[in-house]
Amino acid sequence: MGITGIKNGIVHDALRYPLSDWRKFLVLGIIMGGGALPGIADCVLGIKDLAFLGRLIIIGFLIGFLALGYLFKIMRSSFAGSAELPKFNSLPNMYMDGVKFFYSLCCLYNACYFYCTY
Repeated sequence: MGITGIKNGIVHDALRYPLSDWRKFLVLGIIMGGGALPGIADCVLGIKDLAFLGRLIIIGFLIGFLALGYLFKIMRSSFAGSAELPKFNSLPNMYMDGVKFFYSLCCLYNACYFYCTY
């Protein structure tokens, strides 16, 4: 198999995986859209009320943690060998996984930053 075959297989798998279940794909899109509420309100709708945007930023972070938790769940199921999207169940666990994943990414970023600058 040449490079073209590998690329076609990767592209095919990358498109097939998220589109394997439309419901889960749409729910994830709604969650991701909810996490983008502050940007949508500011840029698209032109809302400049800082108190309202502050509330939307907090809501965006809370929804973003849920999205990160589902991303972590996707990675966990992929490492286990599953070829299907995981279910949207146990939202509190998914939310806490998202908070832990965010905290881990922040720690990793800070460690890399301090390593590279000092």
